[in-house]
Amino acid sequence: MTTLALPALAQPEQGNHRTPASGIDWHACADTDFQHMQCGSIRVPVDWSHPRAGSLTLTLVRRPADDQEHRQGTLLVNNGAGGSSIEQLRLGLRMQLPSFAGAMTQRFDLVAVDPRGVGHSTPILCGEPLKPAGVSHFPRNQAAYDTLVAHNRAFADDCRRRNGRLTAHVDLTSTARDFEAVRKGLGERQLNWYGIHYSTLLGRTYAQLYPGRLRTKVLDTALDDTGAPRSRIIEEAATAETAFDRFTAWCAIQAMAAQLPGSVVLAREGDDYSMFLLSRCVRDATNRYLTTRTLPRSGTTCTD
Repeated sequence: MTTLALPALAQPEQGNHRTPASGIDWHACADTDFQHMQCGSIRVPVDWSHPRAGSLTLTLVRRPADDQEHRQGTLLVNNGAGGSSIEQLRLGLRMQLPSFAGAMTQRFDLVAVDPRGVGHSTPILCGEPLKPAGVSHFPRNQAAYDTLVAHNRAFADDCRRRNGRLTAHVDLTSTARDFEAVRKGLGERQLNWYGIHYSTLLGRTYAQLYPGRLRTKVLDTALDDTGAPRSRIIEEAATAETAFDRFTAWCAIQAMAAQLPGSVVLAREGDDYSMFLLSRCVRDATNRYLTTRTLPRSGTTCTD
């Protein structure tokens, strides 16, 4: 499930802030994609303001630097909102990451940590489908909008019921505190940060909370969190709609799309852009191209 964490105001941590997290429990990875690497886990509080009122597990994978003699530290790789950093690392390795990463894999331990609520860490799991039949994320009339609102409320209620207090504590500040616990568990004085999309904000939040704890940071997206989240979402949606309208004007009809090299067609009635995000068929075709550079056969149809 994708978890949306809205920006939180971050203030530097006070010296007496309690961080009763456990150390990292390391072991050799059993996953064949992570051969000769270390897998680990660490327990952190669900609510950092009440650190003894329940905990959750963060899962990590560490790829040691190839040149340990000239090792420069640990580089944290972070995915976007709701994305698994461990699966991002897996994809990079399948693309032969060391062959083009240069000094990054030579001189840095790469550490992927799945944030709270995501992936291999303690996840937020919901029983309601994210997009059931008959519900469109792009309603065209009041009735469709009312259906979407009712579904969203039912979805949120189900998530809260199944996951308890965790759903209220997947914010940026809590997640940044988790990464400070990871830093301590790694025994590093400073970390290096590579952030993708949402983790750009997470990296900035961490730097604000813990000044001096980042040696370097690479942020691939200049997200503006100075305004209200609602305004940012509206602006982003409007920009995406403009770009998509330009694409559909060029593509014109599905028959033309089916002739484009490497195209994937969604066949179900009423499909919209959100189905691209949810279709395993589409994700598999995309990842196959990224890892093997093999385009889907023209006219490939995804029905899920």
